[in-house]
Amino acid sequence: MSYVLISFESPHHTIKADKILEESKIPRMVYPIPREISKDCGMGLRLRQTNLNQALELFNKKGILYKHIFYVDAKDKLTLIDRFKVKDQNS
Repeated sequence: MSYVLISFESPHHTIKADKILEESKIPRMVYPIPREISKDCGMGLRLRQTNLNQALELFNKKGILYKHIFYVDAKDKLTLIDRFKVKDQNS
C-alpha cells in the first residue's frame, strides 16, 4: 500500500502536527523515519496521499513546519515530493 511520509525538525514538531491532524479527524500514524531520509528526528507522520492537501492546509494555517514529504509506493520506494517548509526569515 502506498502512503505519504512527512518528516519534521524535531519530535516536538511531529507531536504538534499529529495533535492538529487528530483534532481535524485526519487519519494518520506517528511513524519512524528511515535513517536514509533524516538523522535529525526519528519520528514523522504517515498518512494517505488523499489527505495530504488537507493536512498541508492545516499546517500552513497553524504554522507547522515540516522538513520533507515523501511518497512511498507499494514497494517502499521513496520519492521526494517537497522539502523544507520554513518561515520567511524577515517575518
